[in-house]
This record gives sequence, structure tokens and C-alpha cells, in this order.
Amino acid sequence: MNFGELMRHEREKRRISIECVSHATKKSVAYWSMIERGIKPAPSDELISEAAKVIGFDVDAAFVAAGRLPPDMKAKIGDVVALFRSQMGAQAAQAMCG
Repeated sequence: MNFGELMRHEREKRRISIECVSHATKKSVAYWSMIERGIKPAPSDELISEAAKVIGFDVDAAFVAAGRLPPDMKAKIGDVVALFRSQMGAQAAQAMCG
């Protein structure tokens, strides 16, 4: 599920209008509609965070759906990669040893 699909799903689940998101983020209804329909790609990091908070869904999930790291993790990309690699290595070793 991409960011726009996730946004629409979460927004409709919570019965929040696209107009509400538009007003809170100071972006047009047309803008958010194009994102939800996949016509436009995911917005800036700031707008991803704002939309997730307005709608009330997990900000990290929003960034994952957008195919991006959350801003606080970008500064620590080396640590994130090292942690991921160590976890993958541990899982591979565990699978081999059964």
C-alpha cells in the first residue's frame, strides 16, 4: 500500500474528511485527492508527518508507505543500516542452525 492509499484508508476509517486534512495542512483538497489517487507522489516529509497526525495514524507507517525513512532516522542512516544488517545476519544464522 503506498502513502496515498494508506492515507485514504486511515482517513475514511476514522471518518475524517479530506477537507479537514486540507484545512489543517493548508493544501488544497485537489492536492490531497491527487495524492490519494496516486496521481501525485507522496508529499514532503513535513506534510507526511502533518497528515498522519491530523488523521491520527502512525507517522512511521506513513513514511514506510511513502518509501522513506522518517526524518529522525535519516540523520542516523549508518546506525539504521548496521542494525538492519545485524538483525538479518542473526536471522540467517538461526535459519541455518535450525
